[in-house]
Amino acid sequence: MATQYNDTDPTKERLLVEAERLFANKGFEAVSVREITAAAETNTAAINYHFGSKWNLYMEVFRQRWIPRATQNFHLFQQLQQKSDVTVEEIIGVFIRCFMDGPLSDHAERTTHARLIHKELDTPTEAYDLIVKEVIVPFYEVLIELVQRAMPGTSRQEAMFKCMSVFGQMVYFSHVLPIMEALMGPEFLDGLIEKSIRHIAEFSIHGFNVDGGRS
Repeated sequence: MATQYNDTDPTKERLLVEAERLFANKGFEAVSVREITAAAETNTAAINYHFGSKWNLYMEVFRQRWIPRATQNFHLFQQLQQKSDVTVEEIIGVFIRCFMDGPLSDHAERTTHARLIHKELDTPTEAYDLIVKEVIVPFYEVLIELVQRAMPGTSRQEAMFKCMSVFGQMVYFSHVLPIMEALMGPEFLDGLIEKSIRHIAEFSIHGFNVDGGRS
């Protein structure tokens, strides 16, 4: 189910929803004010009234929709931080479930979310700096610290690579459903989220603990 974002003004919320979809599909430059307002079923002055400019609307898409979606489950990692001891299995389990079975489990929303960040990675703007500062750095700082606690002697760099390897698996599995269906048949999609979570967890736990002979 898609994440719900509550705003006191329904017109402003519609503008954010439609702008996010259009920016994700076409990019900032290719989307016109008229196109956004038409999709949101409002007049062309609405963007200036609510946001001041198309650029401000673009930034608010990240502040009010992308970042809240990306950080919705951060509290689960903060709970792990409060534990006196934490295991690799716990870290990986929370990591995977937050992504695969959390606010990004809705395929359409996850696709929009991914397309926005891919466009920012390709042509970075102030939105990319915002994402790095408010999402990526805080998230990985917590995750790396947890891995180093669970695996004493693990360097910061090694912990980062381990975490990014898990994340890479999740991104891949979440975007190749059509390929998996073609390879395995439509019946394979039944319970696919749980199958993917179990597979990534087992694969990653083995990878975390087998390190080229290093104990």
